[in-house]
Amino acid sequence: MKEISEALESALIAYLEGEATLQQIELLHEWAGLDPENAELLYGLTHLYAERDAASKIGAVDVEAMRRRLLARPEFASDERIAALRPAPRRKLGRKIWFRAVGYAASAAALIAVGILAGRSGGTGLSDSFNTICVDAGSKSRIVLADGTQVTMKASSKLRYPASFGSGPREVWLDGEAYFDVEHDAEHPFIVHSCRQSVRVLGTTFNVQAYSNESENTVTLLSGAVGLDLLDREGELLRSLELHPYEQCHFDKRAGSYRLSELDAYERQVPWDDGVYRFRDQSLAQIAARLQNYYGVRILLIDEAAEKIRYTGSFSLTERLDEVFGVLNHDGRLHIERDGNTYRIRLR
Repeated sequence: MKEISEALESALIAYLEGEATLQQIELLHEWAGLDPENAELLYGLTHLYAERDAASKIGAVDVEAMRRRLLARPEFASDERIAALRPAPRRKLGRKIWFRAVGYAASAAALIAVGILAGRSGGTGLSDSFNTICVDAGSKSRIVLADGTQVTMKASSKLRYPASFGSGPREVWLDGEAYFDVEHDAEHPFIVHSCRQSVRVLGTTFNVQAYSNESENTVTLLSGAVGLDLLDREGELLRSLELHPYEQCHFDKRAGSYRLSELDAYERQVPWDDGVYRFRDQSLAQIAARLQNYYGVRILLIDEAAEKIRYTGSFSLTERLDEVFGVLNHDGRLHIERDGNTYRIRLR
């Protein structure tokens, strides 16, 4: 038996009725990913809800009754599951509900495999169905959106996007890093919202690094043209920029300042969807923050002098973290200690 909290019960009901907030969708996404049985239950309830007749759609959603109907189906018939159909004692409001997660294993596994949970965002006033894909540390994922836009998600990143684009702008929300190859559509601009910035394009290729837990965002334009809006902490516009091919904008979110630079000959030729982290004249503090996201570790810089060391180079996610540290410490001036999942770095 699986205990379902009141918050999860409310999120399930809102999800089935198409009124889930973004927070509820994320809660269900996390819950479904914890256990395949959770995903099975969610998948089964979703299909059972869709099969309701007109009369039953008038009343409120009864998740417990739906669970019992789900268990009564022939594909779930077994002594153990039939026993689960015995009437349960009436419970007071404010109870916790218990479920027996069953069936739909293959379909639920496919749902979780792509890391997507569809729902509706009642909290933002949007009517379209949204998907969320999360990529773990040390990995990447490639998806194709409804309009044909290709997105390569980098490590420890999350993208929220509509299942289908409507008549207005094509909008997505990113926390992390992703490479976009946007399908051209002059009547429907493509907008990538991320922490303290928005990127507006018609059809182009570009890379966005915008982890909410890092101090700097970087937008790299490879082809076409993009408009970049930089925002303050309250979401008000600080500056609008237009980037040209092979131009890069570095936005310091703490200071509210930015700088533009151009890609060198090597950076212009390499594929930006290859899972490689490239850095030019970046401090060890910035690189350490990115390594934490890429590898899912904790890195502590013990003294300020170590934070200010600057590097230019690149590394692939296929490299082990100790190999990356070996490159950064090529001159032997760093002392690196490991304690489980935590690394401490100081100058010798």
